[in-house]
Amino acid sequence: MADTPLNVAYPAAEDLHLRIASGACHFEAQASDGEVWVTGTCHDPTARRSPKVLEEGDSVTITDTEPSFERIPAVFGGVPRYELKLAKERPFAGNELPRKPLPKLSERCR
Repeated sequence: MADTPLNVAYPAAEDLHLRIASGACHFEAQASDGEVWVTGTCHDPTARRSPKVLEEGDSVTITDTEPSFERIPAVFGGVPRYELKLAKERPFAGNELPRKPLPKLSERCR
């Protein structure tokens, strides 16, 4: 099992957008009083679907590494589990999230 820490600082921009784009996974996020925007861990039982953080201007996307045919068997070994804490210091928009602090969010990735 591979555990990958995630630490994403707030971008300098004012109008922030966070996007989580992953294949099948378990996803949990909680609000945090921390100063770092996104912290947490991705637990990957196959060690083949490590997360990648893409930062562009006011947007941050957390996604799987590039898809490849070699990784297809990884789906049968289990799915990644994201456990994230999202700082509530600054408002941001997300995939389908309103621009407000999050008390607790738990959903399955699509």
